[in-house]
Amino acid sequence: MEIIPQNLSIDFKTEAVGIYLSQIMSVLDDTTKKLKNPKEKWNIIKSIFEFVSSSNNPFNFLIFTEIAIPYTHLQEIINIIEEKFPVNTVTILGIEIISVKECKTIIEELEIERKETNRILQKADEAQIVNPCLIIVKPQKKKCLFFLQFKISHSKYQGDLDNIKNLLPSDFMYYFKSKNLNFVTLICSDFFNRPSGLLTKIVDEIDYKILKRGLPLDFIINIQYNPSPDHELFLHSLNRIYDDGYKSHGHLCTIFLNSILPGTRKGGLSKVIFYKDLKLPERQPLKQIDAPIVGYEFPESEMLIYLSFERLPKSWDPKRDVYPLHLECYEFVGKTWRLSRTDNIHYIAPMEKETSFDFQTYEELAYRLSNLGKFDKSIEWAKKAQKHYDDKKNFIKAASMGLFIAIQYRHQGKFCESLENYAMAESLALREKKLTLESKFIIWRIKAGRIMVEDYLINGDCKKAYQEYDELIKEIDDYLRGNQQIDNDYKKKIELYKIHATRQQAEMLRLLGSYDEALKLFRKAYKQYNYFYAEEKAYSVLGQGDCLRMLGKFDDAMEKYKEAMEFAQEKRNKRLQMRVLRNMAELCRANGRDITNFLEKLRELSNETNYLFGKLYYFLIEGGLYLKKDIKKAEEFFSKANELSQINGEHLKIEYAHSMFGLAEVKRLRKDTSAVEDYSRALELYNKTGVLWGIERTKKGIHMINGSTNEILFINIP
Repeated sequence: MEIIPQNLSIDFKTEAVGIYLSQIMSVLDDTTKKLKNPKEKWNIIKSIFEFVSSSNNPFNFLIFTEIAIPYTHLQEIINIIEEKFPVNTVTILGIEIISVKECKTIIEELEIERKETNRILQKADEAQIVNPCLIIVKPQKKKCLFFLQFKISHSKYQGDLDNIKNLLPSDFMYYFKSKNLNFVTLICSDFFNRPSGLLTKIVDEIDYKILKRGLPLDFIINIQYNPSPDHELFLHSLNRIYDDGYKSHGHLCTIFLNSILPGTRKGGLSKVIFYKDLKLPERQPLKQIDAPIVGYEFPESEMLIYLSFERLPKSWDPKRDVYPLHLECYEFVGKTWRLSRTDNIHYIAPMEKETSFDFQTYEELAYRLSNLGKFDKSIEWAKKAQKHYDDKKNFIKAASMGLFIAIQYRHQGKFCESLENYAMAESLALREKKLTLESKFIIWRIKAGRIMVEDYLINGDCKKAYQEYDELIKEIDDYLRGNQQIDNDYKKKIELYKIHATRQQAEMLRLLGSYDEALKLFRKAYKQYNYFYAEEKAYSVLGQGDCLRMLGKFDDAMEKYKEAMEFAQEKRNKRLQMRVLRNMAELCRANGRDITNFLEKLRELSNETNYLFGKLYYFLIEGGLYLKKDIKKAEEFFSKANELSQINGEHLKIEYAHSMFGLAEVKRLRKDTSAVEDYSRALELYNKTGVLWGIERTKKGIHMINGSTNEILFINIP
């Protein structure tokens, strides 16, 4: 990868620098990857240019996010810059995904004659797509200068088997130099990715070829369209840049400018970051990050952010009490940009090493602990969040936390406590003076949770659960038909929840033995989830793997499990990891492959967490494994599963049936005719729950008592 120095004939006469950051929404068409509603988007962008060009705030940079600028309005933007912008300014535009042909048109119209740009494009198919960033420099005396930089390596969301649909990779970036200010621009995942042909990351190249050589660099500007702005890979690269052991990058400012994504809490969270020794004014709320940095993080809403540096930090500066950085935020109201609140900006500080969690609120910590499988601790913090919202009379948020608490109890098999919290969450939602769409939405979620606990987990009635989910979907559809005026964002939330309910229906069909039909529903859910619902897509992939496994398509199933595991490990979601591992292990057991590694990891995770189902299926699979080699050990594991599946005098119908089936297998293989009693008890439960796999196999087991075969029937558990 080549880092190309570019000397800019712009003069930052003082070190005072003003920067506008445009954290605005981008909505992409899932098929074409182009911006939806480009005219509507252009109105917002045009308003920003008009506001900035007439503002009293002195500025040197105006920066837009990745894929924010409609290609068809590019020339209008350039006209505004040439006519209205002051000299010595830089505008950074993340242009929407375009074809190589369209990119060549930009080059011709702007007369960009740069060999590195032409080299990338000249051999490419004109139909192939690129992710471009246009840097426009308005110098003192000359015409505007144009630099076209492309994304160097695509993210996992942008890859495609069809090369024409794949992003054209680049192999260069610019290092812009002027008398008092120097910067580089990176596009989203280029901040943590490795360029083709190198062992080092792109940030390492910046470190080795610029910073370690003592060359000046004031800003790394990273423009993003990113559903996971706090992903650990970004933190890892921040550590590589700032934690070099010599504190030599104390002057460097890193800017993450991220798009707002529709219909989700993800996206946004743009940041301005410095080395931890820089003294910034502290504020609440606090966000701790596992990197040696300080800075500010902006909320998940459309805004225009103005940063004013009285002077840039330099490595030779003495330490000051407080670094002179000022900021303002603007929101779009009544077709113009107006000053907005700044009390929701988070102060970023290095993570305290005595704790292993990065948290900003009780709620965030509760979610993090849940992903780590620490459900008791998660409940503890969620209850604090619930009390906080209840005291503030924010009953919807309090109900939402009650729903979350109910789910944590459910994961542990504490179903009475789970149902109590579902009921409490519902009562909180109904305390709202007016039944809003938001409270209605919470009530639907509570209803779905009760279906899961009462119909499926306690009563094991998969058929009834399927029907209840079906009725819930119809209720939602009826509501949508009768309320056409619903805000589009809420419509998307409701449609999203319908996809969740569809996925649960697929789970019930899978257990009922309708594997092909369940597979279709899992695929439908996977397709309907946008890519920024990565966790939901992972569970849909897991469901596909389970169906394919039950259909005997083991290789296809394993590919699906690997895809789900990739997400689970990225997010450190131990509950999902355990679900994937138990299914991988069972697939290998059914297919005669070695399962030692899968089982060992499953055992480790089940000991680290209090996730009931992780432990249960570990015991069941170990029991099944020992049926062939050590009957006594098999009996021990099935007995542990049997004991664990009995809760408060009741039992998990399906898992209890599995354990009885396993114990019946032990007796049959010992030639003990009392196996018929355990088979019959398991069969009775399988008939009640509708689990076809269990019905067929326990019937077969009863017929095989007193037979000479040692065939293992307890295998490939659904």
